[in-house]
Amino acid sequence: MQIFTNLSELTDLKKKTAVAIGNFDGVHLGHKKILEYLKKTAEENDLKSVVLTFSPHPEKFFKKDKFLLIQPYKEKLNMISRFQVETAVVLCFDKKVSLLSPEQFIEKTLIDPLRCKSIVVGSNFKFGKNRKGDVNQLRKIAKKNHIKLHSIPQVSLQGETISSSKIRTLLLNGNIEKANRFLGHSYKLSGRVIKGSSRGRRIGFPTANLRPDNDIIPPGVFITESIIGSKTYPSVTNIGCCPTFNKDRTHIESYIMGLQTDLYGKRMALLILKKIRDEKTFDSPEQLQRQIEKDIRITEQYFTKQKKH
Repeated sequence: MQIFTNLSELTDLKKKTAVAIGNFDGVHLGHKKILEYLKKTAEENDLKSVVLTFSPHPEKFFKKDKFLLIQPYKEKLNMISRFQVETAVVLCFDKKVSLLSPEQFIEKTLIDPLRCKSIVVGSNFKFGKNRKGDVNQLRKIAKKNHIKLHSIPQVSLQGETISSSKIRTLLLNGNIEKANRFLGHSYKLSGRVIKGSSRGRRIGFPTANLRPDNDIIPPGVFITESIIGSKTYPSVTNIGCCPTFNKDRTHIESYIMGLQTDLYGKRMALLILKKIRDEKTFDSPEQLQRQIEKDIRITEQYFTKQKKH
């Protein structure tokens, strides 16, 4: 997938395009439906498939640090590329873009630089200054410019509409299994392994301490998979403030089964699969040690069951 960060770079578009527009934060089941439809309509009409997304996320632009992204942009683009999208355009969302009227937005981003002949959006899509444009207005603009509009209905799971905002809330509350069902994949934390306090090593459970790239860090003790290079290991991960040792900042500590190597400075990703329990305070390191042993047994049983299935 080719990635462009400036519309002016698109000087040699030989084909006309089908464009899916959206933030695609989390690339959840609803986004999956839009991206699959983009690929289908592009192939059927001999168009180039393009995703138009934004950096920063418009909500991040207006709310700064108060708005939390589900995943880093690099991870989002990596996931979008799995749908065989040919081109991604990451449009810089700045004051100038935020002030474009709905008509100006479509003209300046889709019609002129992208030679767009087909637009794919979710049915709740909003665009233009103060989000005044909706699918009905987009339909009128598209018709006037001889562009086909495909509005994809929102996806529901067990009677609940899937949205990025709901997934954010689920993750912040540590409700990982429901968040993963809405995402259609396991939530991933990624970052670099940093030096910790070595307390885990002293009680017999050396851990890798992750400094994540993510905004959202779900709290609790989880069954995880640790990805280091091309290898994946079962692991138990504690995310929280480590109350037994009176820490007050969020930390991510993973006990990785079957791995003794020093990982300091290396990149690592964690797939968060299932919550075991909330983080809690123990009266002594010995009590914590017994609880960790129990968490490890639960994790081993989980992966044994997975192998059988």
